[in-house]
Amino acid sequence: MYQKRPEQLQEYMDDPNADIGELDKGLAFIRFVNRRLGGTRSIINTLQPWLAQWPKDRPVRILDIATGSADIPLAMLHLTQQLGLQAIILAIDLHAATLGLAAQHIGGRPEVRLLRGNAMRLPLADASVDFVTCSLFLHHLTTPHAAVVVREMVRVTRCGLIVSDLVRSRWALAAISTMTIFSPRLHRHDARVSVAKGWKRREILHIADEAGADFAHYRPLPYARFVLAGRRRP
Repeated sequence: MYQKRPEQLQEYMDDPNADIGELDKGLAFIRFVNRRLGGTRSIINTLQPWLAQWPKDRPVRILDIATGSADIPLAMLHLTQQLGLQAIILAIDLHAATLGLAAQHIGGRPEVRLLRGNAMRLPLADASVDFVTCSLFLHHLTTPHAAVVVREMVRVTRCGLIVSDLVRSRWALAAISTMTIFSPRLHRHDARVSVAKGWKRREILHIADEAGADFAHYRPLPYARFVLAGRRRP
């Protein structure tokens, strides 16, 4: 197992020229992982008590960074509807083809607005959203770039942030290798690289401190996941 993050490794899905068919299958696999292995739940369970206190007469603005096929924004929309809240959910991604697939997946829901942009230079003003989330994205980046993204999250949010990502461990790499042994090439490669580039607790807490997110707390989760989340101080 990698003691240090192999930051030179790249996932096929990160290629802007990735085959659209393989990209679509890769995004479907991520939706499956989010649904079955707690990725979506890690975001929703953290966000729910915050939104339960939100004023009913005030729309809530949520930003999801590196949204993929926007499955997590759809889950957030469902949560806000259950709570009787009006919501504007901004779903941002750099990959044009990914956003095209996301547009198909969300089915024209006006509350979910797709944006193309760079997570390291978010096209949003300071404190322009109420909450910001980021799931399964930081492991794609080098450590310095991950710190830049978290710093941008701190900059644009008024109230709080949630990062959900992977823990780097031997058993997680063995488990994902077994789980994807008969999967298509992209799934096998990207799933294993993702776990190899996951984070140790000390690494993600160092990033949080560097980025000014010292108000966020680390929580380990099943299936080699963690959440880094917190409300900003008033």
